[in-house]
Amino acid sequence: MISKERIEKFNPIKDVLDKLLRDEDIKTLQQQLGIQAQNGTSQSREAQLNEIAKSLEA
Repeated sequence: MISKERIEKFNPIKDVLDKLLRDEDIKTLQQQLGIQAQNGTSQSREAQLNEIAKSLEA
């Protein structure tokens, strides 16, 4: 059974990117899209993918 939290967090773009991209690819894509890490801190992989997905959806 799929949890309610997982359903609410479901983002097909992020899920596909998670399967396809390596960490190096994520950094390159963030640079190309002009996405900056907030306050110079490193984000979790999930947060990075969410930012990329938001940028691609716009």
